[in-house]
Amino acid sequence: MNVGHSLPCVCGLVGCLETISSASAMVRIYKSKTGKEISAKEIVEARGSDPVAREVWEEAVHYLVVAILDLITILAPEAIIFGGGVAGAGDVLINAIQEKMEPHLTFQRQPELLIAHFGISAGTIGTALKALEAAGAK
Repeated sequence: MNVGHSLPCVCGLVGCLETISSASAMVRIYKSKTGKEISAKEIVEARGSDPVAREVWEEAVHYLVVAILDLITILAPEAIIFGGGVAGAGDVLINAIQEKMEPHLTFQRQPELLIAHFGISAGTIGTALKALEAAGAK
């Protein structure tokens, strides 16, 4: 999903959400700005005391909100469920998104924002369940 930033993506396009708002993107961007490699979890934890961590975090949240607002306007989902590495931030992520999103909602209904029950493993588990289903397992 193109969210309008200028970073190139491995898919060959520019502006992709994954390139700026994923856990691996946050790590890569932080390293490009500081020369230090820390985890996405450490970036989230350091956002209060490290200005670069705060900048990386706020940029990631900003572009997530851009994408979420588009989805809300087009699809009007009841809930949006976050999985993957950034979802490891839990309520910190949910609260940041809600704070940045609310001023931009006009006629749209705000969906419930949730963290996937299986967190970072949600995609893998879902894929495995679909494979079992396709293979005829019950």
